[in-house]
Amino acid sequence: MFPTSSLRLLVLLACLIPCFARAEYVIYKSVAGVLIISNNPGKYFSFDVPGSTITPADLDRSPHPRLFSDAFYLEIIPITLNEPLPSSASEDSDLLLKNFEAAKIARAGSPTEISSQTVELRNDLPALLWSFIPYGEQRMFYCLAFRSDDLLFLLKSGFAEDQAEGDPGKFLIDIANSFVRSPTKIPPPEK
Repeated sequence: MFPTSSLRLLVLLACLIPCFARAEYVIYKSVAGVLIISNNPGKYFSFDVPGSTITPADLDRSPHPRLFSDAFYLEIIPITLNEPLPSSASEDSDLLLKNFEAAKIARAGSPTEISSQTVELRNDLPALLWSFIPYGEQRMFYCLAFRSDDLLFLLKSGFAEDQAEGDPGKFLIDIANSFVRSPTKIPPPEK
């Protein structure tokens, strides 16, 4: 189900020479792991994903970044908000909870062990972190959502390997804290 070690190494090397491009985003090697930069006009943003072994996944089929970083699976989904924008932190939290409830309802079957908590990201940005075990699965999955202007960012994670160690919730919070949004195209990192 997951790429072999030699395939992971080849994909990692492809990321190092000098970048791996997609129509919507580009992945560059960074000090922490990889830097994901969106090239979508009007939706310029970046995330720095930590990890020593990072393997992009579904590059030909996915309109947004998906990858494996060490022991974790990661998917970054920007969602354009088609409703009035919140004007306060409490309205932001209400919006995040509303999206959390919609995500619960949309899941096939009934997820178990659902828990959620509000967390504060860098620059006092409110976020909602939740975890659940999907119907028919044995392992926990994690999601983190936060808003930046007219975009809601949903970061999804879980263990990429059965015997993985670490905290997917902390992994998502670290990635969300690296978030940068720009009105103009974000340049590649300097070498």
